Amino acid sequence: MLRTIGIYLALLFPLVRVAAQEESGLLPENPKEMKAVAWAKFDDDRAVLSPRFFLLDDLGVSPESFSCNDFPLDQGRCASCAGCAVAQAYSIHYAFRTRRDEKKARWLHFSGSYVYNQIKKPGDCRLGARLSDGLKLLTAKGICPVQTFKHSSYTCEEKPNNQQLDTASEFRIAGFGKVITPDSDYNLDDKIKQLKNAIAWRNPVIVYTNLPKSLAALPRGQCDWRSPNGKETAVRHALVLTGYDEHHFQVLNSLGCRWGCNGIALIPADELASMVEWAFVMNYILY
Repeated sequence: MLRTIGIYLALLFPLVRVAAQEESGLLPENPKEMKAVAWAKFDDDRAVLSPRFFLLDDLGVSPESFSCNDFPLDQGRCASCAGCAVAQAYSIHYAFRTRRDEKKARWLHFSGSYVYNQIKKPGDCRLGARLSDGLKLLTAKGICPVQTFKHSSYTCEEKPNNQQLDTASEFRIAGFGKVITPDSDYNLDDKIKQLKNAIAWRNPVIVYTNLPKSLAALPRGQCDWRSPNGKETAVRHALVLTGYDEHHFQVLNSLGCRWGCNGIALIPADELASMVEWAFVMNYILY
């Protein structure tokens, strides 16, 4: 499916490379604080039974149908990849939650700016934030849909008012769990297995990566990436893992539709796993 989208987009748009940012906006996690976060636990190796699984396909959502306005989010000039990754993961998380509770998935778009503007370090919009701070915010206060709190690619000053905070409280998570950490005793195959199993349990996986600049600058219409020859510099960047097959992970970025195939690309599984330092999943609220 992704390759078909790529051919279609290539006919419509020239393959203009997206400018790789020197700093994407991701701050390192605090290992001491993260020791208090529980490990995500899954009952069995579901990925073994499902060698190919894509969250968006399971929800009946096609990248071809993305509006490119509110999804995928575009961080633009802001160093807001942490906020965008958390918000986009919650869109998928919420769709699965409502399908479980209401027997019908509700596909809503949530604001990366709502998250980033509250968790970023004081200063201008080029200063970053931690993924864990975004996940803590969703646990404590929730998140606003973009219709309630507009997402911005250019500004980061706006803070939610009381009415917006009330709306956000309806869209919370019950916490979050660790899937990968830098000090976890996993080899590359173990990391791939852990990430795939988390996805197979219908979790969008939010990852802290050291992203090669050629991947950060993936052209519009190119649906997959291969590591070029030679060593590359890398930038810290947050992504959302949304699926896998036998040899790849599917990733969702925060550069709108100007990156990959409408914001999505396939990355070789071993390459992606080697980039990941931290990986988290959201916990469902049970009613």
